[in-house]
Amino acid sequence: MAKHRPLLVRVGRVPGLLVLGLVLIGAAACSEAAAPPAVPVEITPVAALLTPAAKEAPPRHTPTPIPTATPAGPTPATLAAGYQTRGRTYYAQGAYDKAVAEYNKALALQPQDADLYAGRAAAYAGLGQYDHAVADYTSAIKLRPNDAGAYNGRGEALAAQGALDRALADYNQAIQLQPDLAVAYTNRGNLYRRRGIADRALADFEQALHYNPRAANAYLGRGGIYASQGDANRAIAEYNQALQVSPLLPDAYLGRADAYLAQGNYDRAVSDYSRALGIAPANAAGYLGRAHAYVAQGDDARALADYTQALAIDANNAAAYNGRGLIYARRGDYSHALADYTQAIRLQPDNATVYFNRALSYRQSGNRDAALADLQKVVLLTNDLALRGQVEDQLRALLAK
Repeated sequence: MAKHRPLLVRVGRVPGLLVLGLVLIGAAACSEAAAPPAVPVEITPVAALLTPAAKEAPPRHTPTPIPTATPAGPTPATLAAGYQTRGRTYYAQGAYDKAVAEYNKALALQPQDADLYAGRAAAYAGLGQYDHAVADYTSAIKLRPNDAGAYNGRGEALAAQGALDRALADYNQAIQLQPDLAVAYTNRGNLYRRRGIADRALADFEQALHYNPRAANAYLGRGGIYASQGDANRAIAEYNQALQVSPLLPDAYLGRADAYLAQGNYDRAVSDYSRALGIAPANAAGYLGRAHAYVAQGDDARALADYTQALAIDANNAAAYNGRGLIYARRGDYSHALADYTQAIRLQPDNATVYFNRALSYRQSGNRDAALADLQKVVLLTNDLALRGQVEDQLRALLAK
């Protein structure tokens, strides 16, 4: 009997399992031999070969996304607060036009915010646009009638316009609403000072310093009153106090310089004028005062330069034209002197001193009739005995020819 090699036959595929059967294939023609007994093949059930996970794997579950809300943008109030912050920053930097622009944006979003109107009003005042400042402070007051700061601010704008009665009413209202508001006392004191009411001004400055001992402008105002009274020493003491509180206050240096000039202390005057100009270079009063001090020191060249610089800043400064005219006249440059005196008279047509100075230049340049006319004008304008005496001397000299 022939022997046959077993063959491996692939009889089926179950996922992950190859079932093999062993089949013995015998010769077809084995005539008298009995077939060998069949070898049973044990086939393992497919289910038994599967892992539990494979047998009972649940369907895969995809979680349902939870819808999320779209983040909300900034509110109008938040945006307005940002514009307000930028407006305040620009104001502190002296960029008043940019401050106004930021407050405009803020008010477009929050038109009922009194603080925004007050902030824009202060920026307008910084630009010298007092009409707009008054209007915005008024809007702030309508929205918040008990706002002492808004009344004080509107008073400042009105005072800058020369509306002193209305300014006084606003300062009074500010003080009534907030009796410890030092700045309102200072402002009212300066208003009284402008009106020549020294005792009320001093009383208000005293109140301001009572509520705020560091109110530099109150010291400044008090110094101005003492200076106008001819008390240079007390004025200097007040300016020193102001500078102790606020070392970068240019008006305090200017006031002290004026007091030094009145005392004849020209070196200190020049020093203080220079310090003021170092802080605030675009200050015509600083150049004018320093020019006067240079004249007193006999330094006409520097004085001429300072008078010219003062006029470059303030073309309507009559005192600078008069001072420069004096220097031209001393140099014998009567044409320039006469031009400057004429400009000063155009700005101050009742200034007897300038008419007298022009009369002298007319006389020196040979224009006798013009000199006589100006001298006669001086007589009409002044009661100053010393000046009238000089006029009489000039008239006698001219009429004797």
